[in-house]
Amino acid sequence: MQNPSATGLDKEYEMLLDALGFEPVTHDTLAVRSGLFGEAMPSMLPMPGVPGRVTPYPGGRHG
Repeated sequence: MQNPSATGLDKEYEMLLDALGFEPVTHDTLAVRSGLFGEAMPSMLPMPGVPGRVTPYPGGRHG
């Protein structure tokens, strides 16, 4: 596990939040933007400890 940052989140979670942007996006888009591939990224959603920051949308998108 990575060391938590000043926000209290692991580096991977920060990368995922940065990749979300302003519009709902698919898992594939999040993977490309964040560089988090494989099974780890989908298991990170929804993000525990970050209520209200990641919202699931129809079609497997998140925003």
